[in-house]
Amino acid sequence: MKKWLIYSLCLVFFLIGVKVAVATELIYTPVNPAFGGSPLNGQYLLNQATAQDKFKDKSLAFPQQTFKERLENMLLSAMAAKIAGDIFGEEGLTPGTYTIGSYVINVTTNGQKIAINIVGPDGQTTIEIPYF
Repeated sequence: MKKWLIYSLCLVFFLIGVKVAVATELIYTPVNPAFGGSPLNGQYLLNQATAQDKFKDKSLAFPQQTFKERLENMLLSAMAAKIAGDIFGEEGLTPGTYTIGSYVINVTTNGQKIAINIVGPDGQTTIEIPYF
């Protein structure tokens, strides 16, 4: 008899001690500040991404190669501007072969068009411009 009394008292105290479960609406709050999260998370997320980055910037590893490529691009740009100026200028374009870095530019003219043949490490390109 005492066992039933102890069990029933434990059950009553357990049921009294149990709180009523309260359910509320779930609200999503983004973490990333780019998507509406707290701006204070920005630096932390950037540091985490930088720490996990397994790819290294190859342009920093070989600055001489980058300098060479940039110099070649500048010279090619200057050559393109000179060729365009000569084509549309009063004197006309002087045919010939030009070498800039690993690029060979061959300019030929005939009475009807100007042909510019560019041979580089990526392949060959031919540009034909008609005279007007």
